[in-house]
Amino acid sequence: MKRRLVTQLLRILLCACILWWISSRMNLGALRDALSASGRNWPMLLTGLIFTFLGLLAGVFRWHRMLIGHGFQMGFGKVFQILFIGQFFNAFMPGACGGDVIRAFYVTRESEKGTRAEAATTALADRLIGLLVLMVFCSVIIGLRLPFFLSHAETKIPGLLMLCFFIGALGGLLVFFRINLFERSRLFRRMEQGLRIGPVIRRAYDTLYNFRNRPGMIFEAGIYSLLNMIFLTLACVAFGRSLGLEVPMIDYFTFFPIITILASIPVTPGALGIREGLFEQMFAAVGVASTHAVLLSLLVYFGGVACSLFGGVIFIFYTTSAGKSVKEEWEAIRDKD
Repeated sequence: MKRRLVTQLLRILLCACILWWISSRMNLGALRDALSASGRNWPMLLTGLIFTFLGLLAGVFRWHRMLIGHGFQMGFGKVFQILFIGQFFNAFMPGACGGDVIRAFYVTRESEKGTRAEAATTALADRLIGLLVLMVFCSVIIGLRLPFFLSHAETKIPGLLMLCFFIGALGGLLVFFRINLFERSRLFRRMEQGLRIGPVIRRAYDTLYNFRNRPGMIFEAGIYSLLNMIFLTLACVAFGRSLGLEVPMIDYFTFFPIITILASIPVTPGALGIREGLFEQMFAAVGVASTHAVLLSLLVYFGGVACSLFGGVIFIFYTTSAGKSVKEEWEAIRDKD
């Protein structure tokens, strides 16, 4: 617990340092003017919120179909509730109680004994498929716009990092799906037999490994992942329009997915600072001022936070409907973690 607390404090300190460094180079007067102009263009802000919600809704459909494909007869409404509760914790409780942990916690509670490890693993698989589809999309975009990436210093490093991530992920998938590690590796068999949670790890692994036999499910999840990416990128476009940015649509669909992938590395809470730095660097390649790029990043972030508040309301009603207080539910989650 002490190590976890120190790690979290270091992440917060790093976040504060990055944000201070970014803000020290910004024109605060221009920032106020841009924010005021964005507020007056509230229809675009509202449009951004709607697209953000639709992006999250596509994620609900993706996870629901994956659960159904694995034989879990869980209603769409229940999956909707759990995913948005996870979004709430992801936005407001960074760290050990992140959104994926919360989703796994609740989906196991709703599942029958003997299938809970498999149910929880679908939350991980849902996240992995979403990230993989994003990586494929980003790599294709980089390939199609390679002269653009090579001709701008601001895009070279993010583009190279993105390709490295994709190659690494592709290599990992080939190793993961080519052989069953618990059947071929003595180390993994010892893990299964020697650890108290070894059998649970084996069942979770088998759930992921069996995806190789479900190409239809992977394809369907990939379609929903594309919709998720499209809606969230359109939200970024709407927030950009509220700031008066005249950035071509193709540039949003080039930059935003790459930023999403690179900002998914848990360096700072909520990727604050990292995401703003990436927005500032990449959008500079198309002439967007630092002030507007950082503000665009914050609008995207707070759009997600606003939708996550809806998950907080669901969490309260979900808890009280089960006859528990919010405090009791939080303590149950914390103890499980």
